[in-house]
Amino acid sequence: MADIDFISALTAFESRLDQRFDRLEVRFDGLESRFDALELRVGALEARLGALEGRVAAQFAHVERRFKDLEADLRAFRREMQGHLDALYSRFDRLETEYQMMVAAIRRLEDAVLPN
Repeated sequence: MADIDFISALTAFESRLDQRFDRLEVRFDGLESRFDALELRVGALEARLGALEGRVAAQFAHVERRFKDLEADLRAFRREMQGHLDALYSRFDRLETEYQMMVAAIRRLEDAVLPN
């Protein structure tokens, strides 16, 4: 009888253990399906990030081209302004020379008209 009690206790324990393993298996299956869903979501996010990266890279390339064009325009504008300034300095130099010539002529006239 003791052997029968031991065997029935062992069978009951084995049955409970099987039930617990079955519950664990169900839980692991649930976790696996959740991980699969997460993997799909991460894949979708990676695809969206890849598309966004492409758009951002295209925008940066566009902005870089615009900056290069702006830089070229500014260089041309600077050369043009330097040319205008050179012309102004040349005119100022010529006016200064004419002014000195007029001052010298007025002094000669004053010397000729007004004897000391």
